Amino acid sequence: MIAGGSRGVAVLTACVGAAFLWGGGGARAMSTPVFDVPRLDGIAIDGKADDWGALGMCVNVMTDRKGYALTIADLDAAFRLGWNDMGLLVLVEVRDDKAVEAAGGDLWSRDGVEMFVAATRASRQYYQVVFAPGREAEHPELRTLPLDKRQDRPQDLVVQSARTRSENGYTLEVLLPWKNLGVTPRVGLEPAFQLYVNDADSPDGAGGYQVIWYPYNQAHHDPNAMYPIRLAQKAGPPVTAVATGYEHDGKVEVTVLAERELARRTVAICDAATGRSLARGRLKVEKGGRVVARFELPSPMTEWNALIGKDTLPVVKQTGDPHFAAF
Repeated sequence: MIAGGSRGVAVLTACVGAAFLWGGGGARAMSTPVFDVPRLDGIAIDGKADDWGALGMCVNVMTDRKGYALTIADLDAAFRLGWNDMGLLVLVEVRDDKAVEAAGGDLWSRDGVEMFVAATRASRQYYQVVFAPGREAEHPELRTLPLDKRQDRPQDLVVQSARTRSENGYTLEVLLPWKNLGVTPRVGLEPAFQLYVNDADSPDGAGGYQVIWYPYNQAHHDPNAMYPIRLAQKAGPPVTAVATGYEHDGKVEVTVLAERELARRTVAICDAATGRSLARGRLKVEKGGRVVARFELPSPMTEWNALIGKDTLPVVKQTGDPHFAAF
């Protein structure tokens, strides 16, 4: 959805579980990927993507906690990250076929975006901001709700934000100032970040849906539930696919969801210890536009890696109902 960024590596993250398995140097249990976020100067917070060009660390695919996603026409979301001396820069682009927003202050209960940023992962020096995009006639303006969770509060929370609307969605641009966290930006600093996109298709909020970046959506009370991001001069590889292993009912379901450019590529699921192939298949375009490969493995879930071509992809595994057991 968001153009630009390096497309040479398919980077996969995945759903809730007990272990992250990084590729490249072999599997490492209990490890979490760190995403390099580039320095970007000259970005105006105006709700437009034009001054970003092809820049930023791109997350091009987002899923729900089980690795699924609605049709592209129903809900599609992607975002980019950058930084400057003032703060963390976030550009979110959302396609949503129905505008349904909260009437009151509970902005998280209907359409919108939730962001969480922390001084470091697991730090109690963090906060949340909820954005309602203002696409309804009853709510034509962007609304924001900062939720202060900081242990130390050097000042009141300040956030800069703007959005532009389109016929099928909206673009949200945000600056999350470093001074809110009491940190000084520098190359190598590792704050943490999480983002949700919420979708409600009925006024009462029934059947509400949410896609997330970090694969556990409890950052509002657990600052572990964020990805570490590293301030850098150049962006790391984009997130172009997501793999999820979900164990239930005596089987392991593996879902790989990828961006359109990876359609027809072969996905291999391999035993992490031996490299033995457990399953192979192609990414196919399903009805609704999603590019997906699905596999079924025998239970219990073993240590496995997912690969597209020669790229080993990081995986988080989920067992049973969504839960948090990674820390």
